[in-house]
Amino acid sequence: MTQALANSAEIKSNAEKGDAVSCSQMGMIHLLGINTPIDFKKASQYFGNQALVDDADANRMLGFIAEYE
Repeated sequence: MTQALANSAEIKSNAEKGDAVSCSQMGMIHLLGINTPIDFKKASQYFGNQALVDDADANRMLGFIAEYE
């Protein structure tokens, strides 16, 4: 997550283009509140990106968020 602190604008830009790794990183940034308020809705949007549809970790994070809410 150190990379997230240094390159958050680049990560966000890549996530908006559908890059799977960046979507996962942005999901974690919003889930954990790294340099931003915790936001489960935004985290869910990134983890739910089409690029992560078959990603087991992203699906676990979506399940965690759903259970927590």
